[in-house]
Amino acid sequence: MMNTVYKIIASGLVQGIGFRPFVAELAESLNLAGQVKNLGGIVEIIVSGDKKAVDAFVQRLKCVSETGELPGCRIDELDVEEIDEEFPDWKFHIVESGNGREVRRFLPVDLPTCDRCVAEMHDPSNRRYRYPFISCTACGPRFSIQKNVPYDRETITMDVFPMCDACKKEYTEKGNIRRHAQTIACKDCGPSLRYVAVKDAVKTEEDSMQHFLQISDEKKAISEAVQALLQGKIGAIKDIGGYHFAFSPMNSQTASRLREFKNRDKKPFAVMFLNLDEVREYCEVSEKEAALLESSARPIVLLKKKKDFVPEICGESDRIGALLPCNPLQILLLEETGPLVMTSGNRGGEPIIISEEEMMQHIGKGIDFMLTHDREILTPLDDSIYQVTEIEHRGGCILENDDRIQLIRRARGLVPEPIHLHRRLTKDTFAAGGDLKAVFALGRDELVYLSQYFGDLEDVRCMESREKGLRRMQQLLEISPEIRVGDLHPAYVSAQNTQKKIQHHHAHVASVIAEHGLEGKVLGVACDGTGFGTDDTIWGSEFLLCEDEKMTRAGHFSAVKLVGGDASAKQADMTLYSYMLEARERGYDVEDFFKECEKACTDIQGNLDEAAMQKLKLQEMAWKQNINTAISSSMGRLFDAAAALLDICHYNSYEGECAILLEQAAHVGKAEMDSMSKTEVNMLQKIIKIVYVKIDNFWQANSVKLLVDLYRFKKQYSKEVLAYLFHHAVATVLVEMADQICEEEDVNQIALSGGTFINRILLTEVICGLYQRDRSVYTNEKVPCGDGGIALGQMYLATFPD
Repeated sequence: MMNTVYKIIASGLVQGIGFRPFVAELAESLNLAGQVKNLGGIVEIIVSGDKKAVDAFVQRLKCVSETGELPGCRIDELDVEEIDEEFPDWKFHIVESGNGREVRRFLPVDLPTCDRCVAEMHDPSNRRYRYPFISCTACGPRFSIQKNVPYDRETITMDVFPMCDACKKEYTEKGNIRRHAQTIACKDCGPSLRYVAVKDAVKTEEDSMQHFLQISDEKKAISEAVQALLQGKIGAIKDIGGYHFAFSPMNSQTASRLREFKNRDKKPFAVMFLNLDEVREYCEVSEKEAALLESSARPIVLLKKKKDFVPEICGESDRIGALLPCNPLQILLLEETGPLVMTSGNRGGEPIIISEEEMMQHIGKGIDFMLTHDREILTPLDDSIYQVTEIEHRGGCILENDDRIQLIRRARGLVPEPIHLHRRLTKDTFAAGGDLKAVFALGRDELVYLSQYFGDLEDVRCMESREKGLRRMQQLLEISPEIRVGDLHPAYVSAQNTQKKIQHHHAHVASVIAEHGLEGKVLGVACDGTGFGTDDTIWGSEFLLCEDEKMTRAGHFSAVKLVGGDASAKQADMTLYSYMLEARERGYDVEDFFKECEKACTDIQGNLDEAAMQKLKLQEMAWKQNINTAISSSMGRLFDAAAALLDICHYNSYEGECAILLEQAAHVGKAEMDSMSKTEVNMLQKIIKIVYVKIDNFWQANSVKLLVDLYRFKKQYSKEVLAYLFHHAVATVLVEMADQICEEEDVNQIALSGGTFINRILLTEVICGLYQRDRSVYTNEKVPCGDGGIALGQMYLATFPD
């Protein structure tokens, strides 16, 4: 009886997750012969045997993504072809990988330590007991250490660690969880840990040098690090994607020291917990939030705080950025120390440090010790960040299970997993993204590979890291772009050498269209801090009618002349002053505001602060004479102005600080309003609102008057109540204008994007309001709604011919 022989090509996420051993053991269980091998970025299988058994084999493979038999595996395509070939023996082999240039390539993401490895690490009888680099086919570093394809021992940075005899045996042993695990290692043959700290210092007139204590014994190194952390010291811990700075969140002095070192005055620190029970002690955790915390990306999840650490950890925030450990070393540390602050290992805006040589420069100069290892990291990867926005149920708005999962930063555990378009690119394409929260993308056919987060490109180190990352991804994916698209902004360095320029907010909206595969007309509502418009002004509160590659601006908030250029993005008082100058120009009575500003320039004794008064006069003169001014409809700057007006926050020491604290105050104000009468609430919402009119075919919302109205009520109501009324007014006019434009243009699909929609109150009220009007509402889910997602929108728009 003739055997049936199939040649099978599996494409998808099939490398670095134990797919070949799974295939081999499945074939062996069915008494099939053949072979399996990596071929470029895909897997080739040849299987021979009884037809019934071979067909059963194929059927199991087709179902593996759905059954969860092989965690992390995703087969996107299974090409099965019957061939005329026989095998000399009745065995199934995992054979040496081959080269190949497949059209669709998938690279493995870094995976958290699996439960089986954790159990072995805790078993005193296991030879990997407390080994900080334990891994198997289901867990461990992947993309961060990958040099080339296919994903094999020789093409990752583990190639410098020859396997010992015991590991070699496991590597080839049937049924072993480390069968063909490329990161297999143990204490005898794998990476090793080292503790480094300043021992003492010797100084002479001629030179200065530091002597370092170095401990290479892993048990002692971990013990020394634990003791240092418990004593209030700051450590640089080398993890999967780079170094974290770690310290105890119970120590105010230590937190203040690191804030000074990182030049990070107020931005909250993320805290790592050992398990969900620990997280729940400090935070409120919903089912969706728990699922995110335990997901394979092991991201930071922003959670409502119910118990605080020392004030210097979360600052003024009412939330904690919580995460669970993703590697064995973190688990071993947290078991001894309890929760630890884990923040990116860098001084400020530059990329996360991955080099021991670079980190050594900070030991004894702000950082107390380093816990490092000799497994090289090739791709720097920060922690990914999520939040869950609960969409509230209210009259006529029935939103079962419609809580929105929002990705704030797409990095470790998610990169380089591609996003599928519902259209195809005609040529290999590069999308530059933007200069802020820089993320680029490479595209081929219907696949878009987004890079990791690089930070802001005004920092030359971020730019260099981005260029290095681009070369690396091009090599791994074998993509040589023929088309290059970028942002319309003429000063963006990211857009240099791009042939096609795409308006910033159009790209935001297009990213939502791309994610959800929307067809036909879509109304995009894009709200953020800045984006260069087609009229050479700064946009940021846009209503855009989109269909295919076409975009028409249908409306926006007040376009206001702002003084200060880039400085206005940080100095909220400066932005507020410009808004009030605009209000006076438009005929609103705001003279009391300017009198208060002048009064603020004198102290209690009545002495004039001439420098402060001069600053006000210079700003007014610059505004009137158009010196260093820009016309802006930015939603971000409107939120800054409101925060300053209500005396909630006057300066963005980190991006979005004013808006974050304004939203936080609004949550309190919303609760306060629950105790008011309905008559009073309705009265306030009717007075503090935004009027909109149609002028020259544009719907325009008068956000200037909103600030004037807030100022009128400033002495009558708390700043928290007014903060909520501000949010409600903005959300209401976004809903009403969107609904009006949809009626006029016969549109029902609405895409919300832009960084302002990280605001939970705004997103909730806008979605709920639009649902009440029977509109279909879409938001970003696979990429950030901020600038970290615009490369996807650019790539989608590149699918249309010029």
